[in-house]
Amino acid sequence: MTKPNIVNFSDFHAHIFMDFSTPDKYYVTDRFKEQLNVLKEVFEYARNNEADVLFNGDLFHKRAVVDVRVFNQVYELFKEYSDLTVYMIQGNHDMVTNSLESENSLYPFNSLEHVKVLKPLEKVETPYYNLYGVGYGEETDEMKHWITEQVENLDKSKVNILCAHIGVEGSVTGKYSHTLGGAFKIADLYPDDFDIVTLGHYHKRQFLGNLPNVFYVGNTLQTSFSDEGQDKGFYYIAIDGKKWIYEFVKTTYRPFVSIDATSAPEDLSDAFYQFIGSPEEARAVTEVKEQDNLSNIRVNVKKDYDTKPRIDIKAGSTPEEVVKAYTQKNNPSLENKALDVIKKVMET
Repeated sequence: MTKPNIVNFSDFHAHIFMDFSTPDKYYVTDRFKEQLNVLKEVFEYARNNEADVLFNGDLFHKRAVVDVRVFNQVYELFKEYSDLTVYMIQGNHDMVTNSLESENSLYPFNSLEHVKVLKPLEKVETPYYNLYGVGYGEETDEMKHWITEQVENLDKSKVNILCAHIGVEGSVTGKYSHTLGGAFKIADLYPDDFDIVTLGHYHKRQFLGNLPNVFYVGNTLQTSFSDEGQDKGFYYIAIDGKKWIYEFVKTTYRPFVSIDATSAPEDLSDAFYQFIGSPEEARAVTEVKEQDNLSNIRVNVKKDYDTKPRIDIKAGSTPEEVVKAYTQKNNPSLENKALDVIKKVMET
């Protein structure tokens, strides 16, 4: 039965990540076990707070070739929470191609009576709110036209929620908040008409245009050093008539943390670490890693170069930093497009 509250999460990217992992007899790796525990945390919160679940896309990480072990575990977990009402829209990682009508890996979840996978463009009416789902697709003109049509017929007596898996111009991503391009502008989402515009696709949790009702939920837990320094989780949205309030809820996961000799903690078991130091420091950390059999630490040697680079980068610079430095020097107008391409490559 539909409820007046919503737990909203996005970009879960279920996958058996092998980096920094240890084997697990049942879940293959401890990282996949931790990821499933986070999904349980989302569902338990919804159950305890009498909330529906709204998912903004990218349930799986691998496009078109989802590991059957991953699919089965996630499907069984959804099945376990049959007392919840779950709405889902398709993300690009759930699809075979980028067409709105592409086959997608969410389709089998429709066999669960409590789950509804929305069509690429679909409206769902409930007693408490109306949901307008826009799945990922390259047919942006068609998508924008559909949104405009819905705005012309909104039921103003209920909370109207636009949920979309899209790129919006001006969004940021990564540790250093690189600005991205996008096929949509904020105005295309009619924030003055929809009460809530909740988005998936970009993994950095953020509000757009200084608006309190337009936001990317972000991914549900950290999965790489690209997420470093960002709190991950979901939004709890409580609806009372035409009024609504939201709260961000951080999930429980091991974060990704970069350290050096001055910032290394005594306990190295509670996160995934990337140590960067001199050859001598790297050797010392490697000895500790091997002695204590720590799989959650990567050791990188910080090298000193005598030659001055042609652009303002250093050893250990991220791909985004390299692209930004190069375009700023050679063609600043291409910076956003180049960063957008790099992001898409790294997410594929």
